Amino acid sequence: MLLVEDEPQLRKITARILERHNYRLRVAENPHDALTMIREDARVELLLTDVVMPGMSGLQLAEQAASLRPHLRLLFMSGFPRDLWERGEIDHDLVILEKPFDSGQLLQRVSEALSQHPEQSEATDL
Repeated sequence: MLLVEDEPQLRKITARILERHNYRLRVAENPHDALTMIREDARVELLLTDVVMPGMSGLQLAEQAASLRPHLRLLFMSGFPRDLWERGEIDHDLVILEKPFDSGQLLQRVSEALSQHPEQSEATDL
């Protein structure tokens, strides 16, 4: 799994929760580093990314990542999903973990995302 979060405290807490539950995790603080990691690590099955980040959105990251790995599973995090839906910036069917979240919500969403068939989470549906 690859976690991409630009806010240091949330990145650290999220990583700690996932690692404590035995998820093999790579962590990136920005989308550009994440793309490098995706190119280098064939074992990344899930991209867990913030939607709103400086330089490149999580949606843009997901599109590029999916072009490199068509069967990559996707899970998005956002503190503003309702605003993004209302403005039409994201699809209502997009799987989003709303911030703030607790460890139970995080683990449930990650488990759901990993249990999906890869075709169900392709970025082409963005």
